[in-house]
Amino acid sequence: HRTVDPARTVSEVSASDPVATEVNGTAAADLGALATGAQLLGLGDRMLSIASEYAVARKQFGRAIGSFQAVKHHLADVAIALEMARPLIHGAAVGVDGGAPEGTDVGRDISAAKVAAADAAYLASRHALQVLGAIGYTAEHDLSLYLTKTRALIGAWGTPAAHRARILETL
Repeated sequence: HRTVDPARTVSEVSASDPVATEVNGTAAADLGALATGAQLLGLGDRMLSIASEYAVARKQFGRAIGSFQAVKHHLADVAIALEMARPLIHGAAVGVDGGAPEGTDVGRDISAAKVAAADAAYLASRHALQVLGAIGYTAEHDLSLYLTKTRALIGAWGTPAAHRARILETL
């Protein structure tokens, strides 16, 4: 089936004979959520770069728009959100690899990482679009693809609400 992301498709799947046994479904979903969180972090970084480069190049009132305090604050908020999500993604990856201290709830760490990365990427998408304006919506600009991917990935492998509920259950 076609989706909002032209680089991905969605397929219908029907049950048949198992191709593998003793597969831990929760562990597989956790890996999917962690990989999605890492991809969201990368998308957020790229959108911040695009917005920052545009803010330096675009002139208004004889000055680069990046010199205006409002633009600086928006981009700084995005940078902070991304830098707060980054160690959560790395920490969850270490936990999946078996390097977490004993007693660590790796599933909770993955959920926290996914939520933080999704929130940061969404913030990056909103502010990047604000900085670029209408050009960011056009198919000719890479930002439009990143906006679409971000929106699709936020709910992939568990919605932010589901991951927040999972975190809450473990506290």
